[in-house]
Amino acid sequence: MQQEIEEGGGIMKGGCSMETHYLLIGTFGSEEWLHSTHGTKIIKAIELKRSGAPLAIVSEKHWTSML
Repeated sequence: MQQEIEEGGGIMKGGCSMETHYLLIGTFGSEEWLHSTHGTKIIKAIELKRSGAPLAIVSEKHWTSML
């Protein structure tokens, strides 16, 4: 995914901010997540979206189907 994003002119970052346009989430959960269905990065993205950030949360499966 990272290579495809960078080849398309996108920039990968480690966290979410008001400048984030997309958050790609993996198909499978992680044992490191604090909650059973999502982690803190997704919680932050939802908070930013509610604050007016132009952010879309996209699943890996949906993203790859659009290539």
